[in-house]
Amino acid sequence: MHITFRQVEAFLAVADTGSFTRAAELLHLSPSAVTRAVAIFDPVLPLQPATGATP
Repeated sequence: MHITFRQVEAFLAVADTGSFTRAAELLHLSPSAVTRAVAIFDPVLPLQPATGATP
């Protein structure tokens, strides 16, 4: 698996903002581009969508 700086940057932006849309705005990308960039991490770090519910 080859991970680029842009993919790490997108992953960290999503983690920091909590939103693919806000991360896309921050990075000047489309939300779908951020989703594609972050998708490479899914096999390694399966991410679950945030539901807003607390355990």
